[in-house]
Amino acid sequence: MLLKPVCPHCQCTYYYKDIVKSLHCKTVICFHCKKKFKVSKLTAFIICAVFAVTISTGMNLFLIDSIGLNSVKPMLFGTAFVIILSMIIYPYFIKFSIPKESD
Repeated sequence: MLLKPVCPHCQCTYYYKDIVKSLHCKTVICFHCKKKFKVSKLTAFIICAVFAVTISTGMNLFLIDSIGLNSVKPMLFGTAFVIILSMIIYPYFIKFSIPKESD
């Protein structure tokens, strides 16, 4: 699941910086085969959001229950770390697909 997206036409693999650039566009032209394809970001956002909420909640419950933590600062830093991590891995969940032709 954490694979770099590939062009749906020529299977050319994109680097991280190219994926990040494509996040701002709905359609992208492949730099290898010069064909257009669609960038789907909603599924990637949902996966990363669920990841961040689940890991943060589990980590905070562990800190409260097992360690008996009385301070909010470690939980805040841990949650911020998980959110930053999910933002870093977000481009790896992007999917490229062939746009539907309109008649």
